[in-house]
Amino acid sequence: MAEKATRQTDDRTAGKSDNNADGDAKPDRQFELSPSERAKVRDSLPPRAQVLHETIRKQGTVELERNAAALGWSSLAAGLSMGFSALVPAILNVHLAEGPSRFLIATLGYAVGFLIVILARQQLFTENTMTAVLPMMTKPSVSAFRQLLRLWGIVLIGNLLGVAVFALGLLYGRVLEPAVHDALLALAQHILANTPW
Repeated sequence: MAEKATRQTDDRTAGKSDNNADGDAKPDRQFELSPSERAKVRDSLPPRAQVLHETIRKQGTVELERNAAALGWSSLAAGLSMGFSALVPAILNVHLAEGPSRFLIATLGYAVGFLIVILARQQLFTENTMTAVLPMMTKPSVSAFRQLLRLWGIVLIGNLLGVAVFALGLLYGRVLEPAVHDALLALAQHILANTPW
């Protein structure tokens, strides 16, 4: 009896070790995939690290080769968009009822500026850290380093100008109710109270 059970187990194991055309172990009949389903499985596998590296490197190269005007306008727009990362939490903080969830919900408003930047594909300085560095690290050269500094300089200045324009618009445009204005000032004073370290 024990011999018969062992033989049946060996037969099942031997059946599973057979390989199909893809090199995968043969599944039970009920789990067999059609050729088109196997192609879908292959297509949904994550790409190799080399493919990811090359994709990001090419994106970085495209960014580095953009002209100064395109970078400038895109980074200015990103700076303006990032103003909403301060404005939305201030508005939520004023208009939400007191309670433990108010801080959490108001803090989530900080993501609004980043969402606008990402969805509009604008140039944000912090976004360019890895993508633009990768081409230079792949083939280091003085000209590649100059291109990187050019990109960073334009984007950083554009971002700072955009945020400044947004702040001036709020300050002199008189578009905010006093409570929201006070909440924004409190947020700014809290950040400015931090030491450089």
